[in-house]
Amino acid sequence: MRIFIVHNPVSGTFDPEHVRTVTAAHFDAHGIEYEVHTTAEGDPIPEIVRAAAARGFDRIAAAGGDGTVSAVANGLLHGEVSLGIIPTGTGNAFAREMEVPLDLEEALSVLTGSEAIKVIDTLTIGDRHFIMSVSAGVSAATMAATDREQKRRFGKLAYFLEGLGELQQARGGQVTLHVDGRQVQMRAAAEVIVANTGQVGFKKLRLSPDVRPDDGQMNVCVIRVASVGAYLRLLGYALGGDPTQLPEMKCFPGEREIRIEADRPLQVQADGEAIGETPVSVGIAPQSLRVVVPQIEPESAGADRPRSEPG
Repeated sequence: MRIFIVHNPVSGTFDPEHVRTVTAAHFDAHGIEYEVHTTAEGDPIPEIVRAAAARGFDRIAAAGGDGTVSAVANGLLHGEVSLGIIPTGTGNAFAREMEVPLDLEEALSVLTGSEAIKVIDTLTIGDRHFIMSVSAGVSAATMAATDREQKRRFGKLAYFLEGLGELQQARGGQVTLHVDGRQVQMRAAAEVIVANTGQVGFKKLRLSPDVRPDDGQMNVCVIRVASVGAYLRLLGYALGGDPTQLPEMKCFPGEREIRIEADRPLQVQADGEAIGETPVSVGIAPQSLRVVVPQIEPESAGADRPRSEPG
């Protein structure tokens, strides 16, 4: 097995030297040939990944957060080379969705030892693909306002602090959704999420269990916040509170295109990256990405577990 690693040294709170040391020790102990590309600002990561795949690497791993994983995924679309995840970011939501351990050694063991491959859908905006979600509203404004130094210093708490300020400023205007040609209007909408995965942020912040990354469809969920009490319930849920206390949320499935329009421009993020403002149109590319996931033991496999195929 030959593995190519794209390492983002400024992602999350991990010491990059520690990541390199542990990774090298693991691969050397298992006799695995590997190569590491350490990213720099402005790197064309999808092109770097495609070049590595063309050189015959069996797996290409992203060592970083969700943004790094998403960038690497864009170089592996519709190919035979699988994406590995070494979660060293702040939130690591995609790793949790794929049930990849957040412990560095355990994640490396999945990368080098698992034969399970999960084939998932990706979201599309123009010619770009995203693995988790596209959202407009409070979360996008929060991500845009939280700089890298805040994330390195405070971790997840940095998002909570900024999110509190954004929630206080939110006014919840009217949003118009076009879901496969059907029009839906929602008032007092603080957040609109087009989701490919149920995990959208922190450990307990999860959408409907019906949201799956391998079902050939996306889901758009609108969170309505029309009062101070609703703001506090939303913040409490984000901090790990009772999901039954979440302010009103409505979800709609989509199979072709979801377009978000708003009566005032809302900031938009995709996989944690600020990409502009509404309006925005999101499509789906079914079964477009192969991901290395933990091997599921037969006795623990259930109907609601991720579907995977042998690698």
